[in-house]
Amino acid sequence: MLYREEFNLTKATSSNYDAQKTTFTTGLYDRLHGTYVAYFMVGDPPQRQALLLDIGSDLLWVQCQPCINCFNQTDDLEFDPKESSSYREISCNSALCNHDENYIFSCDATIDRTSKKDCRFQMEYADGSSASGKIIIETLGFFSDVRPLENILVGCANNNQGHFDEETSGILGLGLGYYSLINQLKVTNFSFCLPGPDFIYGSTLDMFTPSLKRIPPSPYLCF
Repeated sequence: MLYREEFNLTKATSSNYDAQKTTFTTGLYDRLHGTYVAYFMVGDPPQRQALLLDIGSDLLWVQCQPCINCFNQTDDLEFDPKESSSYREISCNSALCNHDENYIFSCDATIDRTSKKDCRFQMEYADGSSASGKIIIETLGFFSDVRPLENILVGCANNNQGHFDEETSGILGLGLGYYSLINQLKVTNFSFCLPGPDFIYGSTLDMFTPSLKRIPPSPYLCF
């Protein structure tokens, strides 16, 4: 049974987490001629997620069961909160429900088939697509040797409309807002190389705090 529990946290936690020493790395692949997908594991036990990169938004969200309106997905990408022991909900009045973000609903808002007790959000994108649901706390795993990080704030979206691809499961916002993964990890830099469609092995997305005072320039198409 899913249950509600509040956490007093200021950053992501892990037994070996240290933003000064750790680089968080995951795979990055060209998905649809100019769109790029990064892979993560969400929950405990972990469920694989393929997230579209978006540098114009902040929130990391995944499509969650049970759905109100959901885009079609391949079976192995569906996130089911009932299968995760680390799933936690937060209340609308919690300090973790940041109403300064314009995509977080007020506690008084009346939205069909949602509870005013939950920390609810709605993301809207330039192509007319939208995703809405609630902010939750989950465990997030990278495709690297870093242990999964507990207490990560993510969006659990179960009312999604628009242009989403069935081989993806959500969006990774790379902005710098309150809920952004970059902000939660307390890293100061991120970098990625954009692989072309014929680049079989993909590339990596790296989030880190550099020990160097100056990062040497790269001859490749990297950001």
